Amino acid sequence: MNDIDDGLMPLQVFTTAASLLELVDKKVTLSLRNGRTLFGVLRSFDSYGNLVVQETVERIYLEGKYAEADRGVLIIRGENLALLGEIDLAKEEELEAKHAGLEKIDFDQASDEFAKRDEKLKEDFLEKEQIRLQAGLFSNLVADHPYRF
Repeated sequence: MNDIDDGLMPLQVFTTAASLLELVDKKVTLSLRNGRTLFGVLRSFDSYGNLVVQETVERIYLEGKYAEADRGVLIIRGENLALLGEIDLAKEEELEAKHAGLEKIDFDQASDEFAKRDEKLKEDFLEKEQIRLQAGLFSNLVADHPYRF
């Protein structure tokens, strides 16, 4: 660690939105609560965890296929963010190499396929929960689930 006393608190001290300070002006990946995956440059944030992301690209990954769409500058509400991470620029080339092995498809087509897959997962989940409830196994999982269906 740096022994120079610059009068600033170390970033490890922050446990709030201020911990995002080290990610400003860096390329990040974001996973949203609705399952969307975004890549872009974090430009700003506020105390609520709301983010401004520039040069944003949305990607959808399906089995053996992917699609992407430019989204430009986005303001993302902090409560919709599930995961945020810095992209290692040295390993970004590996990601591009993986894309070379995948078929690139139209974004609208991928979005429709993603929505159908998501709906199927929800139906399967609710069906299993219904079976559990009918068997007398009470579960708060549906009521407490962050993506209440």
